[in-house]
Amino acid sequence: MEELAAIRRRAETVAGSPRDLFHDGTDAYDVASMLIIRLAALLERPEFAPYLTAVTHEERLAIRTTRSIVAHTGYRSMNDDLFWAAVTQRVPEILERVIAVPGASGSN
Repeated sequence: MEELAAIRRRAETVAGSPRDLFHDGTDAYDVASMLIIRLAALLERPEFAPYLTAVTHEERLAIRTTRSIVAHTGYRSMNDDLFWAAVTQRVPEILERVIAVPGASGSN
């Protein structure tokens, strides 16, 4: 739950920044990148498996693909509008579903 809370704080930080300032080289972009890297890593941890029911297969693939772009391909391949929407809208929705999974709030 601590990791989910940290990811949520990162999403809130990005959402609180102006959209027109969200591009490669800004703090918000770097925070969004770390958010995606950490979320993708969390989805791969065996102890997180019981909560994967709250995340669709397509969402997991999208998170992994975005993580690969952030970590390996470089930002030139990134669609900033889609990245912004993912971090400020989709990720918070996913986090809410994961937190609602029975037993999630008592986990660490």
